[in-house]
Amino acid sequence: MFTPKPSKIEAWIRRGIPSYLIRRCFEQGETGLDVGYKPLDYRFILDNMIGIYNVQQVKKLLYAIDQANAKLTEQADAQEDYEHRAAAKAIYKHLREPSVYLGGN
Repeated sequence: MFTPKPSKIEAWIRRGIPSYLIRRCFEQGETGLDVGYKPLDYRFILDNMIGIYNVQQVKKLLYAIDQANAKLTEQADAQEDYEHRAAAKAIYKHLREPSVYLGGN
């Protein structure tokens, strides 16, 4: 069973390392009823540490996805702006061409 020394936990807290001081955890019997508390083992602490790591990785992944989406949006806006400018130039060029009236008189 894992029981951290208070001095080690205090050192972790001073260094800024996430640490949890949990004394006991809930236990259920075979029927699902509360049968009291039992001493906490290292598996629970390890599962919590892995969970915290996974949450941090998900946050990093979501940040990377947001950055990629922002870049794609900027590229799409630039492409749309280019197409609008090209269409405006073509219209302007067409309207500036001399026209010949061939309908008589």
